[in-house]
Amino acid sequence: MKKKTSGISRNLKDGTAVIDYHFAAPGGKIIHIYKKGVASVAEARILLQKMIDDKMAEINPRKNGVLFDRLFEEWITYKRASNYAIQSVDDYFYIVRKHALPKFQGRFLDDCFDPARFSDWWVRFIEQDGVSIGTKNKVARALRDLLTFARKRKYISAQTCLDDQDVAVWMKKGIAPKKVVPTWDDEQIEAFFKNIDPRSMNYLMFRLAFWLGCRPAELLALQGKRHVNGTIVIQQQVIERRGYPAIIVPRLKTNTSYRVCPLTQELDECLRAYEKTYEIGPDDFLFFTRAKDRWMSKTEFNRRLKRYWMAARLPHINPKGIRHTKAKQFKKMTRTTAESQAASKFLGHTPEVDTNVYGKATDDDVREFIDGYIDQLTPRKKA
Repeated sequence: MKKKTSGISRNLKDGTAVIDYHFAAPGGKIIHIYKKGVASVAEARILLQKMIDDKMAEINPRKNGVLFDRLFEEWITYKRASNYAIQSVDDYFYIVRKHALPKFQGRFLDDCFDPARFSDWWVRFIEQDGVSIGTKNKVARALRDLLTFARKRKYISAQTCLDDQDVAVWMKKGIAPKKVVPTWDDEQIEAFFKNIDPRSMNYLMFRLAFWLGCRPAELLALQGKRHVNGTIVIQQQVIERRGYPAIIVPRLKTNTSYRVCPLTQELDECLRAYEKTYEIGPDDFLFFTRAKDRWMSKTEFNRRLKRYWMAARLPHINPKGIRHTKAKQFKKMTRTTAESQAASKFLGHTPEVDTNVYGKATDDDVREFIDGYIDQLTPRKKA
């Protein structure tokens, strides 16, 4: 009888250990390590790590002697196999292939990721005309992720990775900040709905959008069976990829994106009446253009959104702005850590994303906080 733990088996009779371990080496090759008769499990664990390092050294004796092209291919393959957001992987692929690969193609990693050469490339890239601020920020994010991947594969040392990450962060400060995502207040939201027929599909679609604060890909993939007991279950999304037909997939952007969102009683009743009027079945899409078995496209959703906010003479807003609007509302309401985590779960975020992306404090927030703090410190006068 043997007891197995992480590729190491222990014989319960004599206490000896057997190493029987498979792992994927760079390039996708599966390596098998086997050794029996090890004195103990503790020694087997130490020996296993040494044997892995030796095998890696045999495969790649010069760790930096790897072409950037090979690293790029392995990185994209890994992202496609493990990342939930297919469209995000495609963005990584196109952005790096267009802006970084032509510069680094045919060169070894020790040449590409030398901090001095890396810094020189960054300066010329940031000063380049004809490339938008958003694209430059995406390239910066993609290369930081690529550096981390190279370090994990032991193609570059941890120190080289840190040095280049510092270069990327320092150079990114020279990029002009992204434009602020437009958001609306409660009055503007109500003004938006005054021009929409309450009995129409558009009214319910945008009501759900502003209530859920979900991504358009999640909203447009909703079916009748996702409306359960006064809640909306978000478990799938529309994927639109360059050069491919749009599809529905049961994979969301992150693991925290799978969620169940409660509805208000009014919105729940409105949705039930809508499903009855349009005879929405369990597998029918809630929002469609021609047939109920085909979802509405993101382009059509954006077109209708623009038509109504222009008719109401409101400031420009996009689907991402709807999500930011909901996050902004939650930010004003939350007072405790538990409330913040509940708001994050409703939006399908981690608390860290809400803090770093949606929860950044402005000068007005600081002023409001300090004024409230001063009011609490000021002793009240007796009547």
